[in-house]
This record gives sequence, structure tokens and C-alpha cells, in this order.
Amino acid sequence: MLNQKQQEEISRLVNKIFEEKAIESIKENIRIPVVSPEYDPDFLTNGLIEKTLNVGKQWLESLGLEGLETKIVRCPKSQTPLLYATIRSNKNQLQTQETKEKPKNVLLYGHADRMPVNEKLWTVTGPREPIIKDSKMYGRGVCDDVYSIYANSIVIYTLQQMGLPHDNFHLILESEEESGSKHLFSILETLDLPEIDLAVITDGGGPNEDHFWVTSSVRGLINGNLTVEVLKSGVHSGDGTGIIPSPFRISRLLLQRIEDEQTGEMKLPELFCEISEEMETIVENSLSFIKSITNYNSQWIDKEQPIMLTKDIRELITNKFFRPGLEITGCEGLPKINRASNVCRSQLKLKLSIRLPPIVELQPAINSLKEALETNPPYGAKITYNPYNASQGWFSKNLDQRLESSANRSSLKFFEKPFKKYSLGGTLPLLHDLSLKFPKAQILVTGAGTRISSAHGPNEHINLIFLKKVISCLTAIIGEFAEYD
Repeated sequence: MLNQKQQEEISRLVNKIFEEKAIESIKENIRIPVVSPEYDPDFLTNGLIEKTLNVGKQWLESLGLEGLETKIVRCPKSQTPLLYATIRSNKNQLQTQETKEKPKNVLLYGHADRMPVNEKLWTVTGPREPIIKDSKMYGRGVCDDVYSIYANSIVIYTLQQMGLPHDNFHLILESEEESGSKHLFSILETLDLPEIDLAVITDGGGPNEDHFWVTSSVRGLINGNLTVEVLKSGVHSGDGTGIIPSPFRISRLLLQRIEDEQTGEMKLPELFCEISEEMETIVENSLSFIKSITNYNSQWIDKEQPIMLTKDIRELITNKFFRPGLEITGCEGLPKINRASNVCRSQLKLKLSIRLPPIVELQPAINSLKEALETNPPYGAKITYNPYNASQGWFSKNLDQRLESSANRSSLKFFEKPFKKYSLGGTLPLLHDLSLKFPKAQILVTGAGTRISSAHGPNEHINLIFLKKVISCLTAIIGEFAEYD
């Protein structure tokens, strides 16, 4: 167990290396206009992801870490790249022959890819023009998940600078998390990783910046395109209206099969799970720090009268954590209004984003959606539902009591408050498969993003004071983990 002096030294070193070196490298990283493969057909040829991974690689190599080896590896099939670094344990040097123990293996994960941007919506700065304002750094990807490689490596750097024993580290920076991590485990197979004892995923966060947050669950996700075709090409609306069914109206009819248009509740039983007692407890605990839903989101049109499905906070939190939900995130087939002539549209394509409860099985959910949307098409229209980028949700098993105690001690030291558990409404694609690949591993999901960080949105930012506290907590937790027998 670390003493108070060691905890204070952790904070000093983390702040020093972050301010002196990390900030400029993070800014350099943000300036690279890389997006995830799903949104960039030239992802593998334009060199942007390699540039991002190389910035991370150069950052790692600049720290002078003992036992560091780095390489960029590719998926044998897709050629998707990944940065992999290993840092050998220092236990053999620090321990006497009588007290030597076999080092454990710690996996540290983050991702380098990012979501596309709508530059017109950014008001504080441009998405590729990082600035620091009021202790917050702004820029696309800064909280999801550019900071991760800096956080993870500063943990190792700090432990080595303090001469504290640490285990073997396996650091991974992947390049397609926002596209569902389709090839991550194919790449991991080529690396022949040892059995992992602790996996730390720095792509989570919490509702505020008051605690060290540990993620207890994430929802699953099915992205899919719904296409409605009624004509080979558009026709004059004077000739077609009243004769040809609108693909827009057919789309509405189809969506009513899977979602109640009045309440927003999903209709297919395969998309639901039973709300367990443990889930109810998570919701109940969340009510203690989400006291007002009007403070939960900074993007309300009118904060005094926010537009919500219900005013019942408990229901809203349960919806976000443990119920399915639909959002239309994209559309093709409708022209911009200033180009919209009097023409009956020939087809309409909608991108459906469907969030699933953490423990819902993916394939039955996909099958039920496809059957509901494609069976008995209205008016005999050609209907195609093409699901892709689907990710299983994840529900955490209980952390080892020693790990929880370390998290609590660290949060009390660096935040002056105990750590908290929190469920995320979003998705981390690797978690389910990671728990299957390494069933004995403790999986600690945390991070420095919050509900106001605007991940994926305009003015994305991260609070640097909060981030440095999170890094300090992780350093203490991982340092104490090395002491476990």
C-alpha cells in the first residue's frame, strides 16, 4: 500500500510531465484530421492514422521508459494498423532473490481514431485547432480518446521515476474503435499476448469531475441502414403524388414496427433485458449524484424547460443504462431544401442507431430487427435492412476487493471523495470480447470524459485538472496492484 508521501510524489510527477511534455504532443495529435475507417474510405491509404500512431509511438519513446519496445502491427486481412508497446516488469531488479515473484501482466488500452466533425458547429475553436481555455483543452478527439496513450504511459513513467515495482505492461492503441473494433482481436491473435491479470480501459468516464469513476456497464449497439425503394428514379410530383407511395411515409410505417412513435419505447422483446436487482441498485445510486436532469446536459434549447421523454429522472436514467433506444443518425435520398424541387423521391435510406441493454444477446436482436423491418413490405416496396458495426454490451463482474480498496484510497487522496461506479449509455466494443478472451482478468474501465465533454460533438474538450487527477489515481492503483500476490 502506498503511503502519503508516495501519493504526493505521484501527483507532483504526473503534473510535471504532463505540463512540460504531454500538452504539446496532445495538441500535435489533435491537429491530424484522422477519422475512423467507417467514415473515411481512404483510411488505409491517406496516411493519417499512421501519422497519429507514430505521434503516439514517438511520445512513448521520448519518455525514456526502461524495458520499452514499440511496433506498429497490422491485421492480416484488413491491414488495419495498431500501435503495440511492451514495458518489461522491473521487479527482478528491485526485489531480492528471496522475495522475487513472477510479474503479472497489465493491459493498457486506448484508441486513436475519431469521429467526423461539422466544423460549422464549433464555436470555441476549430476542431483541429487545439486551445486551452479555463483549464480545458478543446479539439476533436481530445476526450475520446486522444488522451488515453498519454494517461497510460504517464502511469508507467511515474512508477519508474519513483523506483516502484511494476508488472509487465502491454499497451495498445487501436485505430477503429469508433467503427466497432472489427479487427482488434484478429490483431491481438498475432501478438500472442500472455494471460492478462488486469486490463485498464481509459475510454470511460462519469457524470461529473468530482470523483474517480469506474464504469459498471456499457450498452450494446447495432448500426444499420434501412433502404426503401419505390422507383428507378424520381418523377414529377404532380404526376406521382397520390399514385406513388412516398418512401418517407413507408419508412415511418416501418419504424412504427420497432418503436412506439408516441413514447419512444422499443417494441421488440429481443431488444430488452430484465432489470435486475443489481441494475436497480446502480440506478438508485446514480440518483444520488444526478439530482436534476436539467443539469445533466449542456445542450438544451431551454434549460428551464428541457425537451425530454419524461420528467421522471429514475426512468430517464434507467432508459440510458438498461433499455434499448433508437436514433436516426443519417439520411440519404433527400436533397437540401434549397435544392428540393417538385419531385417524388425514388428511394430513402436511413441510418438507424439502436442501443441495447448491456446483457442483451446481439444476434437475436439483429435477427428480430431484420425480420420486423423486411417482412410484408408496405405497398410491395423494396425494403432492405443492412445491419453492420454491431457491438455486444458489457456488464462488469465485481472487482477484486483489493482493487476496489485501492480505487477508493486513490480517489480519497486525489479527489478528497470516494470513488463511484457509473454505467455508460454508450458502447465500448472491445469489452465483451476482452472478458471472453481473458476470463480471469480484472477489467477496470475509467477515464476523464464527462457528460459535458461533448464527445463526438462540437466543442469537444477535456478538463486537464480532472485528467491529471485521474492519471494520479491510476498510477496509485496500478502501483498497488503490483504488490498483490
